[in-house]
Amino acid sequence: MRSSDHRAAIILLLFANLVLAACLPQTDRQIPPGTVEATEAPTAISSPEPTLSVTPTPIVSFDGPKLLYQTYLEGSPAVYIMNFDGTGKKKLALPPDFHIRFLEKAISPDGKWLAFHTGSEENKNIALNLFSLETGESILTTPLLSPDYPDNFQSALERLQASQQDFFNKGEITSATLKRDFDLTMVSWSPDGRFLAFAGELDGPTSDLYLYDMESKTIRRMFDDLLNIASLEWASDGQTIFFSNIVPGEIYSWTIPYAINVKNGDIQDFDVAGWDIIDSCFESEFCLWHYQGDGGDPISISYLDVATGKSRSLWKPTFQDYAASFQDKLIIVSGPYGEDPEPGTYFVDFAGKRKKISDIFFERFVYWDAEEPCFIGAMPDGLYRISLDGTVQKIFEPVYYEFSISPDGQWLIAYNEDSPYVHSQGLLLLNDKLEVVQIIGDEKTNHLVWQPDSAGLLFMTRDLYHVSVPDGQLQLIEKGTNVSLGEYDYRWIP
Repeated sequence: MRSSDHRAAIILLLFANLVLAACLPQTDRQIPPGTVEATEAPTAISSPEPTLSVTPTPIVSFDGPKLLYQTYLEGSPAVYIMNFDGTGKKKLALPPDFHIRFLEKAISPDGKWLAFHTGSEENKNIALNLFSLETGESILTTPLLSPDYPDNFQSALERLQASQQDFFNKGEITSATLKRDFDLTMVSWSPDGRFLAFAGELDGPTSDLYLYDMESKTIRRMFDDLLNIASLEWASDGQTIFFSNIVPGEIYSWTIPYAINVKNGDIQDFDVAGWDIIDSCFESEFCLWHYQGDGGDPISISYLDVATGKSRSLWKPTFQDYAASFQDKLIIVSGPYGEDPEPGTYFVDFAGKRKKISDIFFERFVYWDAEEPCFIGAMPDGLYRISLDGTVQKIFEPVYYEFSISPDGQWLIAYNEDSPYVHSQGLLLLNDKLEVVQIIGDEKTNHLVWQPDSAGLLFMTRDLYHVSVPDGQLQLIEKGTNVSLGEYDYRWIP
């Protein structure tokens, strides 16, 4: 949960299909001018009959987990599937104009479906599609634009101006800024795989949150608003979707976050500022967030109660990094850069009680639910184990700044990204007793991906490798590869 991760810009891709705007499904619901309607009961609308848009090509049969990844050759996106050891690689037969924003979010939990977009806003034919990873079929789910696109933004502006809604930069909202912040590339699967949440402008005048039901093949509009949706994410319990709407300004935009109960449509808005970043949420109970304005250091870590929408300050000044143990309702934070409180590392419980545990100013943290749960801290002279009682102990001398914990929680890989400021040191493998097992290779690593069974991982240097765990046996998969293993560009499937 590093704050730097949330500030990082992520390369986005989109997928699209040719469809007619006249096919757009409609509802009978009308939004009174100048109101924001919290849906009492989400309205169901019929989706178009599924249509085959690509000739089916059966997917290669694989033994064990398969890696789906996205890459870009000569500026064109492509999606490949292969075994963990690089064998059986096959390119998916997606339409030529496909776009995917986050591949990791686009694949259903059971690994059977890939959601993607086709078409473009310029051609007024952007659509949401599903690709079967079992049969190779591409199926149209729904067009995403209303018939009056792009005139809908002027209609939205007029209704906003006539409304009682009061935004601090309301005067900066124009039809142009509404269109600038318009984005239909967001999708997120429910944990059980039944529902696909997505952004759409099916009903106008701006984009909203919708749900596609994989069983009934129907679509529900979950929220009506005169602003565009900016983000969406399912809670791990499958009952709640966290989403936000964007308030556009001439230069800077800000967001309004919400949580919605998918069963009854109840909506909760949060008392957080427009540039606050929700870092992580525990099911649908609470979230942790911090403030990140235009540049500068992150500040103000807070606890957010989802049921009430109210927040509680845990840490107000600047900080370098923080991590959390949800089980212990505890965060660790290094800061501030000023004098109040004195710089160092602190434990802060979720009630806001603070305790200084060290004068050391750590640059990175990760919580590890190891044999004895602890935090791992990184600073320029090495790695440290930070026990939940506040004991700080160095466990390894050379410095590593990036961490990755295996899916089963038994292994931790520390590594350094490709940076001219860090010496190449290979992958440092620790077991859950915090014993150094071995150092694998001697190059800096850009990204790595664990196998679902934790028996190995793929990692990138200048080339793509597979390494088995814990023996550390290396295998070159591809030399000088164009494979992208960025945070959202891959996904293991069963």
